[in-house]
Amino acid sequence: MKICTASDELEQKYLLRIPHSKEFADYVWPGMIVNPEKIISRQEMQFGADDVVIASYPNSGTTWASEVLSAIAHEGDTEVIKSIRMDERVPWIELDDKAWWIKLFYIWQNSFFSKPVPAAKKGICFTHLPLE
Repeated sequence: MKICTASDELEQKYLLRIPHSKEFADYVWPGMIVNPEKIISRQEMQFGADDVVIASYPNSGTTWASEVLSAIAHEGDTEVIKSIRMDERVPWIELDDKAWWIKLFYIWQNSFFSKPVPAAKKGICFTHLPLE
C-alpha cells in the first residue's frame, strides 16, 4: 500500500516522522507504539455491557474525554482520580507495553504512584484503531 503518490524525498520525510513505522492490514502504524501482534491479539478482546471504549483520531480530544469519563466512572472523586495513573484508569488498547521505553516510563511513573488502584464502576479504554 502506498500512502500517496509522492516523490521519494517527500515519502522519506513523512516516514521519518513515524519512527519504525510498519505497514500492516493496509495501514501505516507507528512502530514505537504499536506492533502487529498486539493488533491481532485485540481482535479477540471482549467487552462487558457497561464498558466504555473511546475510539478517536489522534489529537482529537481523547485525553480530555478520558478524564471526563474517568471522573464519571469514579463518581467524581478527584482524590481517587489523582492517585491513579491515567494509563491505569483508561488504558490504550493497542499500546505495545512490551517496548523498552514504555517499560521505562512505567518504572518512572510507579516511583510517584504506588497506591492500590480502586476499581471503577465501568471499564474504560481508548483506541486510535480504525473502526473496520
